[in-house]
Amino acid sequence: MVDAKADALAKESRRPIGEHVQDFVQDVRARARTEKHAKDRETCLNRVLDRAGVDRLSDLTTDRVQAALAALRDEPKTEKKPGLSATTLNRYASAARAFTRWAVRNARLDRDPLAGLSRYNPDADRRRVRRDLTPDELAKLLRAAESGPSRIGLSGPDRAIMYALAAGTGLRAGEIASLTPESFDLNADPPTVTVRGAYSKHRREDVQPMRRDLAERLRPWLLGRVLRAPVFDTPRLPEKTGKLIHADLTAAGVPYEDEDGRVADFHALRVSFVSAVVRAGASPKEAQTLARHADPSLTFKVYAKTRMHDLSRALEAVPGPPAEGDRVQATGTAGEGVHRRQQLQHDPSRPAATRCDSSEDGGEVPIAADRPIRARPAARCEPARSGREKRLVPSEGLEPSTRGLRIRCSTN
Repeated sequence: MVDAKADALAKESRRPIGEHVQDFVQDVRARARTEKHAKDRETCLNRVLDRAGVDRLSDLTTDRVQAALAALRDEPKTEKKPGLSATTLNRYASAARAFTRWAVRNARLDRDPLAGLSRYNPDADRRRVRRDLTPDELAKLLRAAESGPSRIGLSGPDRAIMYALAAGTGLRAGEIASLTPESFDLNADPPTVTVRGAYSKHRREDVQPMRRDLAERLRPWLLGRVLRAPVFDTPRLPEKTGKLIHADLTAAGVPYEDEDGRVADFHALRVSFVSAVVRAGASPKEAQTLARHADPSLTFKVYAKTRMHDLSRALEAVPGPPAEGDRVQATGTAGEGVHRRQQLQHDPSRPAATRCDSSEDGGEVPIAADRPIRARPAARCEPARSGREKRLVPSEGLEPSTRGLRIRCSTN
């Protein structure tokens, strides 16, 4: 008897790993992924498999792939550049996991050999931390770009519009490169820009609202644009935006990197957008929706930046301690002021306070001196069981004392 499934798995295991990788990449393309995403999967996967020494599917193990990732992490590119960052390593690991899951679905593996593959903590190894641009820095950038020369095929006014669109909507470079005149609905309430699902990061159509002043700035700029053609018609634009904004920031006199090492690349415009939304008082759900994040922690942990004056403004809104004359003493009911309590204690017309005459110095021990006391038989002191202290025992007819609120008198 021949097991057909086992026989098919054995045949697949004898095929070179490169053939499986090509089939996997074709499947990625067929599932409406972008060409950039497909190429990135292919590059990451091939590099990991080469470093792990995988020639057949049967060679794939968690230990070998984990060791390959560790080697890539520790291998420096140059003297000044260390190995791959944790974020990049997680991208490589994600490509490997996607490949093995695909192989299981397509009956090329009977189980996922990388199910236990560990990921790295990106917070402990961030190589590129972005900052948000202040409104003054953003205004300088837009002025410098608009009056600047043409760069990579984009005129100055086109670059100014692109920066304003990124900072006003939070769109990514790849999403902006996909926009056509039909993507904008400036007459809607509110005005919107739509990103097609093939170009959105989470692969679904996004309709992003925008401010009306940005819509009015876009209106004359869009006149005469060719329909169904990219409004920013530059080949491989997302790969060039980093150098593009660096040149315009230099022309504007805005530092690319601050004293803390945080940079203002093109994606920093998206950080500026999310930070401005949070700073304006948006609720967590509103901020997450406008940022188009699946996880709200990403919105507030990575993108939303705070400045010292924002923290100071928040502190100023916190109520301070009351003035000396406004302080109150809680009484358990309505409460009375400190001065009022002192007046009651020295009021000769007020009934005398219940006291224990066997106090250490023979004086009075006041009991609830800040409360009116109804006329009642005086309480008496009796020795406690230990013989070392006395406790207050109410006379008959009074309500029982509350546990923990006894007046204890030392007899030492």
